[in-house]
Amino acid sequence: MIERNSGPARLGVIGEANHDYVLEASASNISSNGWQPLITATLTNSPLVWFDSASALMPQRFYRAMKLTDPASPVVAPDFRLIDHLGRSRELKYHLADTNVRSIVLIFTGNGCGKVLEMVSAIKSLRDQFSPQGVLFWMVDANAADNPSNIVAEANARGIDLPILHDRAQLVAREYGARTTPEAFALKKVSDPWTTNWAVFYRGAIDDRVGPSPTNTTQYYLANALTAVLVGQPAAITSARADGCTVTFNPPQNAAYSSDIAPLLQARCVLCHSPGNIAPWAMTNYDIVQ
Repeated sequence: MIERNSGPARLGVIGEANHDYVLEASASNISSNGWQPLITATLTNSPLVWFDSASALMPQRFYRAMKLTDPASPVVAPDFRLIDHLGRSRELKYHLADTNVRSIVLIFTGNGCGKVLEMVSAIKSLRDQFSPQGVLFWMVDANAADNPSNIVAEANARGIDLPILHDRAQLVAREYGARTTPEAFALKKVSDPWTTNWAVFYRGAIDDRVGPSPTNTTQYYLANALTAVLVGQPAAITSARADGCTVTFNPPQNAAYSSDIAPLLQARCVLCHSPGNIAPWAMTNYDIVQ
């Protein structure tokens, strides 16, 4: 069901209850290959009502909802440790045993991104709303052009008082598949009989605004997901397309044995891994090391 008046298109999505669906859109025609995912949601017995805020800027748009064949399972959030712009170490694993921390939100950012600057006030409001409920908010800067000094300068100039973690090697952004700034990843603790880990329960846009003004915002994706999970319910929408500045990754560099690996082994390993020393085997030649 699609309703389109003067504002954004209003869609009613109906499908099999308790199953995950992806809603896609194309700006051309229904036979094109240009389908782009907009949201991923778990349907219930009632229709999912969703507004496509971007449709107000387009003369036409086609939609389709596709049932995901495999049910979504918790995506384990890779652990990492980064230094924030104030010099403090931040690590996911450190907070697993802390019962006061119930969720961690990562928001990928970059200096000079207009969309990030538009969202600073909203991000700070979310922090103020959910921090008392045990939610930590960390911003992660994987911008190749940024460094600790200009991250601090940008934070001071823009009044950003959240921790900004510097992902200088872009390892965290690659692991999480971050594509856009700002893009949010909301994490919760999941346990099995043996371990407890952080898992991603929402990723994507913070809300559905298409410009700097929040007045037309109707769908608060991140806030809604956090509200549901904090009361023990699943998030209805688990991902939403994020618009903003593209995360540009540096080309991966392959490590060379002679210049990178061998000096590391010499400095850290050979003292013990040599004949007559305490390690159970000795690094006497390349074949053994390999």
